[in-house]
Amino acid sequence: MKNLFTSLLIISMIPFGMFISGRIDTANPKPVYVEPITESGVVEREVQIESVTHLAPVPEECKLTDDQMSKVKFSIDYAQEYDMSYTLAAIALKESNAGRWKVNIQDPSGGLYHVTLDKVLTYYGWEKTPFNLNRAMQRLVDNDTLAAELAVKELLFWKDLNSGNWLDTWANYNAGTHGKNTTRGKQYAEDIRQLIVKIKQCGWDETNDQA
Repeated sequence: MKNLFTSLLIISMIPFGMFISGRIDTANPKPVYVEPITESGVVEREVQIESVTHLAPVPEECKLTDDQMSKVKFSIDYAQEYDMSYTLAAIALKESNAGRWKVNIQDPSGGLYHVTLDKVLTYYGWEKTPFNLNRAMQRLVDNDTLAAELAVKELLFWKDLNSGNWLDTWANYNAGTHGKNTTRGKQYAEDIRQLIVKIKQCGWDETNDQA
């Protein structure tokens, strides 16, 4: 009975908000989990990120080239009306290092967000031939707006299927239908979560000026 009373006392001391805002990071008592909750905001309304301002990023980790910064800002601006600005910017950083590596012949996929070539073939109604696959890759590399349009379309599909759960949406974007249940998909979602936090910490969503 004494142990039960002690356990209840400890639980009662934990702020209620920690139960609804995400997991508790044992190394940091303040929750930093990105909860898939839509909220009001001028630039971004897709996720709620709590208590990250106290985490000072290393200056070197926040440096981007002018071209990389322009790709991050492009992603944020393009996806604003879809309430997924941070998601698209984080995917650009994860997939192509904000435009530095636009070709992945293994998938194959290309562009800022490494959209798979089959999406381009469907978009243009092209037959799957070696020539058209090459054309599809070239379109993704040359046209960031096309890449963003196809990436957002894919994200909206998975978001709807997952009833707005962003972690599952990110996992499916990378690993397909069963991605949210795979180690690969879950790790990808966590990587995107961390990149969103980094975008906020580094202020990449606020200014083009580099520290």
